[in-house]
Formats: sequence, structure tokens, C-alpha cells
Amino acid sequence: SSNSIPSFPFPIHPRPSPYEIFHLPYGCSQQEIKERYYDLVRLYHPDSPACRLIPHSKRHARFQAIRAAYDSLRKGEKLGLKNAHLFDEYADEIARRKNIFHKHQQYRNRGPNVAKGYEPRYEWNSNADHRWKDHMILGFGIVSIIIGVFPGLILFPRHIKQHNDAVQNLTRARLEATQHGEQRRLEIKSRLQDIK
Repeated sequence: SSNSIPSFPFPIHPRPSPYEIFHLPYGCSQQEIKERYYDLVRLYHPDSPACRLIPHSKRHARFQAIRAAYDSLRKGEKLGLKNAHLFDEYADEIARRKNIFHKHQQYRNRGPNVAKGYEPRYEWNSNADHRWKDHMILGFGIVSIIIGVFPGLILFPRHIKQHNDAVQNLTRARLEATQHGEQRRLEIKSRLQDIK
């Protein structure tokens, strides 16, 4: 191997993807990633003779980028994500949520209903005889109808009869008052004529 040109040149642009740093295609295996990581460490380790001509800060930055790319590719594989490096800032949150989901699934599948995939939190005891509920609903409905219809069927006609009786009594009283008033007027008139 030549010291001047490494077999895996470090990418020139400022934000290379882990696959660009590793010179590997997308979807490569973990074994390929691991082997390429060892090759890159041999080439780009700050103490490697292959990169002694590069300034120390640049050597250190490249090695950190290789390490971060390796962690990203390894983390993506553990999470089941092919392109985890594309959203590193979300990878930890996705990993946390997947972990919680799997723990929750394990907790739910621990009981006697493993075949169903869950264990109910509350046990359902159903009483097969629901006739008492039917009787209660029917009784409540009948009582509601009676209470709602009773004023219309019994109280309202009685109220109308009382009203009509009151109207007749008032008419009779007015007639009697008019007749009585007319009679008194005539008596007063006859007395006045007798006095004259």
C-alpha cells in the first residue's frame, strides 16, 4: 500500500454521509461495515504513519467522523433502519420509542393470553341473564309515558271544563247584575215621579 494515496480517500465535501465515508453501498451487511471500519482505522488513526503529513487537528476530526459514521451505521442496523444516518437527530428518539413499544409488548404478552397477543387489564364477567335490565328499561319507559301523557288526557280536559264553567258563571253574574241594575234604576225613577 502506498503512503501518499490511501485506498479509501476521505470525502472532500463538509458533510459526508456514513456510506460515503466508508465507501460502501446502501444496504451493506454489518460484517462489511465492521471490516471497512478496521481498514479506515488503520489508515486514518491519528497515530497512523499513513497520515503523518496531515495536521493533527484534521487527523483527529477525520477519525472522529469515522467513529461517528460507524456508530451511526451500527445504530441504524440495531434499530432496523437502513438510513438512520439521514436523521441522526431523531434516531435516539426513535430508538427510545421502539424500546418502550417492545417492552410494552413484552409486558402485555406475559400472561395467560399469550396466543391472543395481549392480557386484558380487567377481567370481563358477563351475566347471561339480562332480563332484569329489559324489565327496568320497559318499566321506566311506561312510567315516563304515563307521566308525559297524564296531563294531556286527564288534567287538561278537566281544566277546560273548569274554565268553561267559570265563563258561564261570569256571564250569568253579569246578566244578573245588569238585570238587577236595570230594576233598581226603574225603582229610583218611579220614586222620583211619586215625589214630584
